[in-house]
Amino acid sequence: MNSFLLQVAENILAENNDLANHILVLPNQRAGIYLKKAFKDIGAKTMFLPEIVTFDRFAETLSGIPKIPAIELLFDFYTIYKRITPSNQIESFESFSQWAPSLLDDMNQIDAYLIQPKDILGTLKDINQLQNWSPDTELTQNYLAFFQKLESYYYELRKELLEHKKAYQGLIFREAVKNVHLFIENTRKHIIFIGFNHLNTSETQIVQELLEAGRANIYFDISKELLESHAGIFIRKYLNTWNYFKTHQPHWIQHTNIQPEIIEIIGASKNVDMFKYAGELLEKNKNTEKTAIVLANQNLLPIAMNSLPKTVQSVNITMGMPLKQAPFSDLVLAVFELFTHHHSQKKEGYYYKKIFKIIQHPIIQNNLTNSYLIYQKLVKQNKAFISYQEIINTCDSAVDIALLDILFKPLEQQNLHGFLSKLHHLIDTLKDTVRDFEREILYQHFQLIHQLEHLISKYNYIHSIKSLYQIYKQLLFSEKINFIGEPLQGLQVMGFLETQAIDFEELIITSLNEGILPGNKQSNSFIPFDVRKHYGLPTYQENDAISQYHFLRLLQRAKKVSLLYTVQTDSFGGGEKSRFLTQLTWKYPHIVQQLIHTQVPVGIQEPKSITKTSEVMEKLDLLAQKGVSASALGLYLYSPIHFYYEKILGVKAFQELEETIESHTMGTVMHDTLEALYKPFIGKILEADSLRQSLKNIKSQVIIGFHKIYPNGQFEYGKNKLIFEVIVNFVRRFIESEIRAIKYGKQIKIIALEKKLSHKVKFPRLNRRMLFHGFVDRIDEINGVVRIVDYKSGMVQAGNLKLDTISKIKEDYKYAKALQVLLYAKMYMESPLYDKKKELQAGIVSFKNLKNGFIPVNFATGRKKDFSITPDIIQEFMVHLEDLLLEIFDTSIAFTEKESLQ
Repeated sequence: MNSFLLQVAENILAENNDLANHILVLPNQRAGIYLKKAFKDIGAKTMFLPEIVTFDRFAETLSGIPKIPAIELLFDFYTIYKRITPSNQIESFESFSQWAPSLLDDMNQIDAYLIQPKDILGTLKDINQLQNWSPDTELTQNYLAFFQKLESYYYELRKELLEHKKAYQGLIFREAVKNVHLFIENTRKHIIFIGFNHLNTSETQIVQELLEAGRANIYFDISKELLESHAGIFIRKYLNTWNYFKTHQPHWIQHTNIQPEIIEIIGASKNVDMFKYAGELLEKNKNTEKTAIVLANQNLLPIAMNSLPKTVQSVNITMGMPLKQAPFSDLVLAVFELFTHHHSQKKEGYYYKKIFKIIQHPIIQNNLTNSYLIYQKLVKQNKAFISYQEIINTCDSAVDIALLDILFKPLEQQNLHGFLSKLHHLIDTLKDTVRDFEREILYQHFQLIHQLEHLISKYNYIHSIKSLYQIYKQLLFSEKINFIGEPLQGLQVMGFLETQAIDFEELIITSLNEGILPGNKQSNSFIPFDVRKHYGLPTYQENDAISQYHFLRLLQRAKKVSLLYTVQTDSFGGGEKSRFLTQLTWKYPHIVQQLIHTQVPVGIQEPKSITKTSEVMEKLDLLAQKGVSASALGLYLYSPIHFYYEKILGVKAFQELEETIESHTMGTVMHDTLEALYKPFIGKILEADSLRQSLKNIKSQVIIGFHKIYPNGQFEYGKNKLIFEVIVNFVRRFIESEIRAIKYGKQIKIIALEKKLSHKVKFPRLNRRMLFHGFVDRIDEINGVVRIVDYKSGMVQAGNLKLDTISKIKEDYKYAKALQVLLYAKMYMESPLYDKKKELQAGIVSFKNLKNGFIPVNFATGRKKDFSITPDIIQEFMVHLEDLLLEIFDTSIAFTEKESLQ
């Protein structure tokens, strides 16, 4: 492959004997490295290479002004903003930093495109005056005042920067244009511009002036086919409008057209599939030295790196990884969030979620001797806000205490230097425990912190940790981790901008989706589309043409090209392939296209199964002697293997901090509240007046119930407050329903509350005695009918207690509640409380279904209801219960996971 840069190098050497007096200007530094290699490859004699720079660097040479760091520019701009803006309209630095970067970007483009600031900023002012011609709110008036000051902001900032010999990139270009003639007069350097497509107005004037003075040449990289397409719009314009090309032929319009037979277009279901396919292509590749993976979406670099096959021995990453993607960056942001939230809430302790996010971070877990134990101790406190001392008390290790002290030791309100010192200590503590690459990340954070300390001391604009957090994030998101390696060896991993002027034999281009390449139409600018168009500023239309040029130029000299995109849609309408791919297939319909999907091994996943060994049977025997509850039998119906874990192994569910009142806590509070309110009426017939008095005590009893089982829980605000009110409402509605029942003539007598019942039963077929036990929420008598009542905080329907055949209790978890109350009825019949002369019923009061009141077990086979529990029914129930127990104790039937729970 005869690459563009190799052709340029050959041509330059053919036309020039001495290159020491030349400056070669390229789109990026990477292209400069490849051009040096091209000179080395063809050099027939020893020579001094010319100076090779980017256009940005060349503009700094012309202007004599260095570029100011973006964060320092923001602080300088705030100084100007405060000086010009009336004191009653000045925003905080935190608020200012949200919109100022967009305005600075607009100023940068205004200068780079040599637009008269007075004209365009005056237009913006006029437009906003027309749109808000009758401002009737303070917000509208402030908005108009802002646009009226834009000119002042611009001119004052420019004056301030130039006085101190510093500038942003656009201003450097504006000043460079003024100095081109001085460069021509005072130096004998010859400039060669190589590989450019789109030039801003400043760049265009600089190039034209040097060309017309005979002090420059320019090499375009474009084919005749590309020149005639939309992608060639800029070079076509230069060739038609520059005076230089009226007497000179351009270098070069080539004839390297795209070859459709070397191109394949691949649609992958997900990003992982896309990079998996890219990895498979690389595995077959014998020469990765001349291969590049080009990432249209650079955020996917980590996935790309993890997908490289082992056969790729050497990789050079051109783009750099955003510092924000490093794990330590997540940790720093988590510490920021802890303290910003702490200061905003004004609580004594830290919010538990913020604490856990730090303690469970992999870097902290690796540096604590027992992070899991610390986590569990904090969970057991069940507090939404946990103090520094309570965190320290969770560990005994001096190493752990020292690290937790750095992370969680309180600061004086908004002590910025103290907070940054905390981060310094954290970096110093971790630097000897991480690998070389991670140590480089720590060093970059150290530099960021040092830069912030300098800016805070110099400008005194940041007064809160929240503001510091915003600035730190801006710095973090703009910084990149530079990978160290041999730039010309191995597989090249690049972004699109890094590919300018460079050619590869094999290309794998990923994420070719609409909205990524080309990018979307959104613009964070104060200048609307029509104004940008009028003044010649770039819009999404120009950006699309730029992207299309970079894309198609890459295809010109390649020998094999794989173009990959994803087809999976998301909530924002993603998954549409790039229009560039569609245009390719329209022009070259024979391009190979296919969709790929991850081949997931299809196999039947066997459910987990635990054999009943002699040890398991011993545990079951012990359980039978100690006593089995109805809930344990219900758990077996739900999932035999969960019954094994909990009742045989004694393994409890993983405990988590209960910030929001969970359903079981809610149910327990309701049970305790109802017991406390009805306890004075045990053995008595309920009276409406007494129950009305009880209504007044509901809230106080609910509070007592909460403090009893949820001592550190918060229920005065937020979601817990709503749940508190729900419980109060449930209890109130239940008591009111009983008042209405009394009013309509029902006589209700409370026999027992939270009554403990137990009974030992001998099962002939099982050949063993089983002890059953349980607590009945309420036993009462209504108009001569005794009722076994179980409270449920969740939803229970009548169908859950409909037993047209009693055998259902052993077949389906749906009927576990019927099994529970029938077992209570059996134990009640064996107790001294049982009165054979009175009808017995058993059922549920569902607080989410209170309109149905008491829902009894219904034994009817037809439409006529049958709620009465007789000795015959209990006898039949015990037969089916024994069937269930026979299954549990059968050594040939394993404890097996249910398919529905896999």
